[in-house]
Amino acid sequence: MQVSKSKIKHIDITEFREKGYLQEVNRRFFHPIGLALVISVFPRYGGFLYHIVKAFKVLILGTKEEITGIWDHREDPEGMYFDFLHQSDPNRRLQALLKEMYVEAEIFGRREIREKMFGNYIEPIKPFMLETKND
Repeated sequence: MQVSKSKIKHIDITEFREKGYLQEVNRRFFHPIGLALVISVFPRYGGFLYHIVKAFKVLILGTKEEITGIWDHREDPEGMYFDFLHQSDPNRRLQALLKEMYVEAEIFGRREIREKMFGNYIEPIKPFMLETKND
């Protein structure tokens, strides 16, 4: 669906991170080429100052987290990676797996429609069928 700019919705950055989109866009696209999309999580100040800063960020700026840049390690031949294989915290691995499964379910739910539209799940840049004229 093509949407006009006035009707574009935005996902909350916290939801983007928590549901696994950040993990998967990094793991599947950015990390293999040595890049990583970065979200900075709201700093946790102690006591009263924490609540003042939190209230300011949430009420005035409307967010607790922000996309703050893209790390660049393109010079590393292996790219970047989370190192899940050597992660000693089983909860971290489990959470990563659940995020992967959530994103896979999102992809699965759209795969058939997109393949019918484009001939592939990923929208091609060049036409997937070239017109030929037989005179």
